[in-house]
Amino acid sequence: MTKCYNATYVKNSGEKREMNFVRFSDLPESFLSGRIKGESPPKTLGEGREVVWDIDKSGFRIFNWNTIVGEAREGMTEVVE
Repeated sequence: MTKCYNATYVKNSGEKREMNFVRFSDLPESFLSGRIKGESPPKTLGEGREVVWDIDKSGFRIFNWNTIVGEAREGMTEVVE
């Protein structure tokens, strides 16, 4: 099982977005090895922004902790596919 989160944040457009996600640091190495290509350094994100795995969209997204609405709720999920 892997720790996951559910939270809502405000996008740059002003629209609210609810997301179910796993933080990059919580993703298993076996999961990342099939999805990360090359050895290039990670892009620098602004403060409060974090790369996460969006469980519902099955892809990497940026979560903006600076514009979170309420609090993130923690849960557990099977390792995402």
